[in-house]
Amino acid sequence: MLYPVGVSPVNVLQPVGKAGLIVNQGPDTVYLDTQSAVSNIAYSLKCMPGQSVNWGGGALWAISDGTATLSFMQGLDT
Repeated sequence: MLYPVGVSPVNVLQPVGKAGLIVNQGPDTVYLDTQSAVSNIAYSLKCMPGQSVNWGGGALWAISDGTATLSFMQGLDT
């Protein structure tokens, strides 16, 4: 699935979300966290344009420095 991410926090996965692979398709950096208070100074993972990260499952919130698109592939899709 594709998720547009901007300068306001976006809920990508609910607390029961499965593990998967996140790819930042750019063009800006994305910051990821389990909390809706995610920001560019308070985050769990930083994902640069073109970078991918593994997410262990559970709630996922994202915010960007500008605009970005996240690709998320769950479970066996990875």
